[in-house]
Amino acid sequence: MDVIKAVQNYVNKMIDEVPGMKVLLLDTETTPIVSLVATQSNLLAKECYLIDRIDNRDRDTLRHLKCLCFLRPTSQSMQWLVEELREPCYGDYYIYFSNTIRKSDVEQLAEVDEHEVVREIQEYYGDYLAINPDLFSLGMDMPEYRLFGNSISDWDTHTFDRSVQGVLANLLSLKKKPVIRYEAASTMGKRLAQEIQYQIQHEGQLFDFRKTDTPPVLLILDRRSDPVTPLLSQWTYQAMVHGMIGIHNGRVDLSNVPDIKKELKEIVLSPDQDPFFKKSMYLNLGDLGANIKSYVDEYQVKTKSNMNIESIADMKRFVEEYPEFRKLSGNVSKHVALVSELSRRVAQENLLEVSELEQGLACNENHNADLKHSSCANQNIQRLIGSENVTEDAKIVLVLLYALRYEKTPNNAIKSLIDLLDRYGVSEYKSSLIPAILKYAGDAHRQGDLFSNQSFLSRGRSAFKGLKGVENVYTQHTPLMAETIDLLLKGRLKDTTHPFVENNVVGPPGSVSRAQDIIVFFIGGTTYEEARYVAQLNASTPGARIVLGGTSVHNTQSFLGLLQEQPLIMAVRAQFENSNEIGVFSLLTNSYCLVAVGGSENFYSVFEGELGDVIPVIHTSIAGCRIIGRLCVGNKNGLLVPNTTTDQELQHIRNSLPEKVAVQRVEERLSALGNVIVCNDYVALVHPDIDRETEEIIADVLGVEVFRQTIADQVLVGAYSSLSNQGGIVHPRTSIQDQDELSSLLQIPLVAGTVNRGSDVIGAGCVVNDWCAFAGMDTTSTELSVMESIFKLQDAQPTAIVNEMRDALVDTYS
Repeated sequence: MDVIKAVQNYVNKMIDEVPGMKVLLLDTETTPIVSLVATQSNLLAKECYLIDRIDNRDRDTLRHLKCLCFLRPTSQSMQWLVEELREPCYGDYYIYFSNTIRKSDVEQLAEVDEHEVVREIQEYYGDYLAINPDLFSLGMDMPEYRLFGNSISDWDTHTFDRSVQGVLANLLSLKKKPVIRYEAASTMGKRLAQEIQYQIQHEGQLFDFRKTDTPPVLLILDRRSDPVTPLLSQWTYQAMVHGMIGIHNGRVDLSNVPDIKKELKEIVLSPDQDPFFKKSMYLNLGDLGANIKSYVDEYQVKTKSNMNIESIADMKRFVEEYPEFRKLSGNVSKHVALVSELSRRVAQENLLEVSELEQGLACNENHNADLKHSSCANQNIQRLIGSENVTEDAKIVLVLLYALRYEKTPNNAIKSLIDLLDRYGVSEYKSSLIPAILKYAGDAHRQGDLFSNQSFLSRGRSAFKGLKGVENVYTQHTPLMAETIDLLLKGRLKDTTHPFVENNVVGPPGSVSRAQDIIVFFIGGTTYEEARYVAQLNASTPGARIVLGGTSVHNTQSFLGLLQEQPLIMAVRAQFENSNEIGVFSLLTNSYCLVAVGGSENFYSVFEGELGDVIPVIHTSIAGCRIIGRLCVGNKNGLLVPNTTTDQELQHIRNSLPEKVAVQRVEERLSALGNVIVCNDYVALVHPDIDRETEEIIADVLGVEVFRQTIADQVLVGAYSSLSNQGGIVHPRTSIQDQDELSSLLQIPLVAGTVNRGSDVIGAGCVVNDWCAFAGMDTTSTELSVMESIFKLQDAQPTAIVNEMRDALVDTYS
């Protein structure tokens, strides 16, 4: 299985099938697809004299030329093609789509082909970027594509459709009809697997390939299970170039490199077009230095031989070899410039020291040595955060790795490290990546043992090798994917961790136990470190043919961008057993969340999934009851519970809350505190008849101003309203005048509204804080949009919300 050859075959077939002089028209997406597998000189040799974009309408009319169109069947490309056929520039058109097209699209093309220039329409499934022979990408980089929909467990619709199309095209190009497996913990993986399986069954004729004794396997993995691999500094050629500079569609932009020659400002880096790169792409920096030195020596030898032109025969030989000599000269210059820049960045950014600590955090459990000064390794997070020679992103990565490894370790130093980042001027927006990564890929959201203590392969340091100033560092880390593929090859990958799509298993029992042909696809992007592992596995495992793909290929920068792209939590629907009155069974503040015991696990998991890595979600009862949202009241400063709360419940709550949150029992005859009090972090409205002593406790423990009020003539202010620091919803019969008076009192905007399809018991039907809200399952889309608007969940500045979440995380670990 070779994805470069698969796409090359399509390109060659297109060009070879149409004799004579021709033009090749591409669109924005097929341009990089073709450029990765074909050069202009190769196309020119096959009489393809012009390559252009179909959206460029400023082209000459050349009716004597034939036109090949290779396009993705998107609405935009179809529109450009329709306009082209209405006013054709060329004599004949041969149209090739990179994926399946609808019958209606063919009919539309037939209608507009009034000049009868279309000779052929075909589907050639080169709908992905073939980077290495065993690596492909769908090129879904930000900001053009967003991975997430309404939550980090939900697909963006456009990205989902493109992923389905890209994976199907890859399977068709490799002529594989696979069994499909996915990570059990990944809802996005399950959805993708099911849709691909449905499309394979729906397009039965396309997937009617010869059956093999051992069916191929499509293994769908989720980046959430291994957030470590894309964070680490890389030390092999291809991965290092992508990590430090970036490889985009086989091209590297060196325009920002100091003193770079004009002809080297953009270079091509392709294993298919560059034999030296193909031979060296998986070498570490030390071995690469030796190879570059040999390459330069080879060039110097050829240069000297070409200087000795003494006869006609010598001149003839030189002229014949000159194109190859020029190519060699350019290639040597390219790789020398690249390796020089990598070496400069390694020294300038102190990467040897940083990377060693990264590897230690990724591979070894040694909390004190990682955190504090270690006389042996003489390197630690605290010291490197304070170093001027370490970049801001490198400092963030070290804390991210620390947080991922030691998230569940008692007395960890996550809070102090965030404070240290602040002290050394790292922006709050960047330090907010710490709660973001725990929300995206914290312990509760990962599948597999990411930080197992298994032995790892490493090369270790080696002193000067090949070129002075270049040395190797430890490369201990092995991607989590390695263990999964190893188990799959041995037939020991469990159905419980990586289930088959329902009705997906083909062949007799046991026929899929040991896989040979494996296509691995990463939701959320793969990495060049994983690509290197797959290439080594293909080379060392007889019979194994593995192809790796992903929505994109990450470096550290792009992965940090993915973390920042996480959707802000807005309004989420939930249900407690069969009740939509979720405010009866939960309490939400900016620093903690209480959820009733004994309900369905699904109810608890909704809160845990959205909040668990930002604030503590505490499973509890109050006075032996589950209606905790009506019995207690709180904000980020404190929590008030009725005097009927048991000592055991009180101790459990105190142990679970952040230390700065005060907890106090209240002896109040109106004991349903959640019904008679509503508050945010600054103001509380209370039942007009509440005890004076209780009023003082509310002001003291919650740190708020207290006002005795009614809402729409209702004394149960907590039942008929809901407040945050951003806004509030009150009983639907609250007059405009009363809304204005209350808004002036609270210093926040208010709106009269409902929840749960018209219910006026707002406090019982929803819970809210400054960055998210939860409402009953019956809440309509209109009601949700009102909540998102008044609580500023949709319009709030992302930095303000992530900083609030960041502060909540700091409080959790304080």
